[in-house]
Amino acid sequence: MKCGTPNLRFETFETCIAATVDAEHRGHGASFFTSQMQGYYEPEVLQKVTGRPLGSDRVGMGFPDPAPVIAAAGQATSEIDLVISAYDTVRRGPAVLAQTLLTLDHATRGRAVMAVGAGEVKQLSGYGYSRKNALGKQVDGLRCLRALLDSGGAPVHVEGKHWRIDGGRMPIRPYRDSPPPIWSTPGPPWEVIGACADGLLTSLRRHRGGLDGFRHDVGELCAATARAGRDVDRLQVGGVVLCLIAEDRAMLTEMMNSRVTRFYTLLLGADRGEQWRERGYRHPLGDDWGYARCAAPGRATAPELSAAVDQVSPGAVADLAFFAGTRDQVCETLAEYVAAGLTYASIVDYSGRVDSSLAENARANVEFLISELQGLAIPAHR
Repeated sequence: MKCGTPNLRFETFETCIAATVDAEHRGHGASFFTSQMQGYYEPEVLQKVTGRPLGSDRVGMGFPDPAPVIAAAGQATSEIDLVISAYDTVRRGPAVLAQTLLTLDHATRGRAVMAVGAGEVKQLSGYGYSRKNALGKQVDGLRCLRALLDSGGAPVHVEGKHWRIDGGRMPIRPYRDSPPPIWSTPGPPWEVIGACADGLLTSLRRHRGGLDGFRHDVGELCAATARAGRDVDRLQVGGVVLCLIAEDRAMLTEMMNSRVTRFYTLLLGADRGEQWRERGYRHPLGDDWGYARCAAPGRATAPELSAAVDQVSPGAVADLAFFAGTRDQVCETLAEYVAAGLTYASIVDYSGRVDSSLAENARANVEFLISELQGLAIPAHR
C-alpha cells in the first residue's frame, strides 16, 4: 500500500520540489500531481459563497504543469512514486502523452505513473477545447497509448474515431524492462481498461455504489484484465480520499454544517445528481449536474451557488463527499477499501480549509492515516 498527498504547494516551483522531497523523508510511498488550468469558479465567487478564501490558483505561481515538476522532483528523490492524477485525453493526444510518460520514466528512474481521464470542462471550454466526445477520446487514447508503449519502437497502427496512429513510432525505450504504468479513470468500458490500462484511479467517497460498488468494480477490472491476457497481479487501484476528521463530535458536526464542506459536497459529492437520488439525497442543481461537465468559471453566479449550498444537507457531506469521523474511524473505513483492492491513496483532510486554525491538526491527521494504511498488507485474493 502506497499513500501520500496531492502536491498543492504552489508558492514557487522550488516549493513544489521541496514538498516532494519532504514527503519522501516522512515515508510517503507516493506523491500526486494534478493537472489543472484554473479553479472551479472565480476566487471572488468562492469567497462570497463560502465566506473563506478558497482555491489553489490563488497561491503563489498558481497551477503548474505536473510533468516538469515531476521531472525535477524525480531528480531530487529516489524512492517515492510520482503520479500524474490525471492528464485528460482532450488537450493532449496519445502520442504526446506516451512521449511525456516515457521521458518522466527516465527522469524519475522508473517511478512515474500517469493516469488519464476524459477531462473537466474548466480545463477545456475556456481554452478552445470541446468536451464533446471526451469519453470517446479517452477510449481511443488508451488504445493508442497501450500500442505505443508496447511497440518497442516499431511503427504503430491504431484505428480510432477520435485518435488514431498511422505508422508513427515511439523510439524512447522504458527505463526498466517494461513500460511505465498508465491508469484510467472510470468511464471507459471495462474491456478497454482491462486491455489497455495498468490500473484505475477513482475518487473514493464518490465512487458509484460506495464500498460495495468499489469492490465490484475492482473485480470487473481484474476480470477484464485477465480476459485480455494481461497480468492481474500488476494492477494498481488508486483512490483520492477526501476526509473530514475531528476527535470531538461537536466539532465534527460544526464542520459538516459549514458552508465550505457543503460547497465541496455540492461540487464533488457523487458523480452526477442522479447518483445523489440513489443515495437518498437530491442535488440542488439537478439530476444531470456533474462538476466535470458543468463547473467552470463564468458558469454560475455567487447567488446561484449560495442558494444551492443552502440546500445541501449536512448528512450528504459524510455520505457523498467526505470520510468523516475520528482518526480511528476514518482509518477503519479506509482499511475496508484496502481489503477490497485499494493499493494507492491520495489523502486530504479538509478540516484545515474549514478553519485555518485546524491546519496543523489536519496535516497530523493525514500523516496518521498514511502511516497506518501503509502498514496494511495488500490482500492476495485478486
